[in-house]
Amino acid sequence: MNFNKSLLKFLISCFVMTLSLGVQAQSLVVSDFSEDFKEEDKFYYTDWTNFSVECAQEIIKEGGFTPILEFYDKTGEKYLYSLLEKNPPVPNGGIDISKPMILHFMAGDYELPVVWYEFGFGCWFDSNIYQSNRQIMSASGKSFLKHLFTNNCDFYYLKLSPVSAPNIIYKIGPFAK
Repeated sequence: MNFNKSLLKFLISCFVMTLSLGVQAQSLVVSDFSEDFKEEDKFYYTDWTNFSVECAQEIIKEGGFTPILEFYDKTGEKYLYSLLEKNPPVPNGGIDISKPMILHFMAGDYELPVVWYEFGFGCWFDSNIYQSNRQIMSASGKSFLKHLFTNNCDFYYLKLSPVSAPNIIYKIGPFAK
């Protein structure tokens, strides 16, 4: 009992000291939505009535979806990398971000619609988040991915709805400098 009181006092002291030092959590959120975006689209993937029976069975059979990033290297060769697997480095000068980068959500042979997603990374006190509904990434989306994949943080994620659990993703690199 005495130990619990001491522990509580210690934790409160640490919290007060942290606040007095001016340490604050920071979140940088970049929103990049096309004109046809609607707020209810954020919850598309949490409503199973959006999918046909065959598509739902494929999602269950595959254990979910696989986010595939389509991109090109400096010589113009096309690549399709799963963000759920460790991938080899991109040869021929790395990823050319001046060329299209397209996000695909696959469940077996079904390509699911890109309606809303969130890429992010973060450490204890800060995080960076990119929210979009663009399948073909805009310049700001490609810039965020470049920053994401060249960052030293250990936790990168992709979410398909604000209330869903994050899917841990692997970075692709090296990006062309």
